[in-house]
Amino acid sequence: MNLLLRSLSLAFSLAAGALSVPAAGTAPTPFAELVLHDQFDQVHWFAASSNTVTVIAIGDRPGSLQVDGWVAALKQRYGGKLCQVGVADVAAVPAPLRGFIRKKFKAKYPMPILLDWKGESVGRFPYTPGEANLLAVDQRGAVLVTVTGPDSEAQRQKLFAVIDPLLPPVEGPRPEALPSAAEPVKPAHKE
Repeated sequence: MNLLLRSLSLAFSLAAGALSVPAAGTAPTPFAELVLHDQFDQVHWFAASSNTVTVIAIGDRPGSLQVDGWVAALKQRYGGKLCQVGVADVAAVPAPLRGFIRKKFKAKYPMPILLDWKGESVGRFPYTPGEANLLAVDQRGAVLVTVTGPDSEAQRQKLFAVIDPLLPPVEGPRPEALPSAAEPVKPAHKE
């Protein structure tokens, strides 16, 4: 047990050193690729798409509780016009519990969630543990903006301001503001 605690402590120390954020004013650095297994044990290879913008949602267990509001807001605003990739930071899960955690993901999420058991992939991005992290990645693979925490109007506008100019115009009216995840959505009236 003592060895396990020392190993976890060392792993957290090493991971904390790897989670550096680029200095303000530096040019975005493209990432090469992500190659991870999902909860269905399928390998997913992800690289920047020359066709569209990608939003990578990263979260550990506490951060995952904040992701659903973001996913709904992105889907409502953009539909299928951008690529969304979910990455779970599960590096803190001990190896004997990984099968159990994978089953939990299978039961909760029908869509693939990439599972980062080593923390190496999430460590390549600006990442705040304990919060939802959404990264807008352009067609070259450069992280243009990162927003963290629960879905909020201010964070949404920060993310949308970067994504909107990179996508083709949306047909029909575009809502300027979406209700926050905490506000109920009122049905539209038919006339």
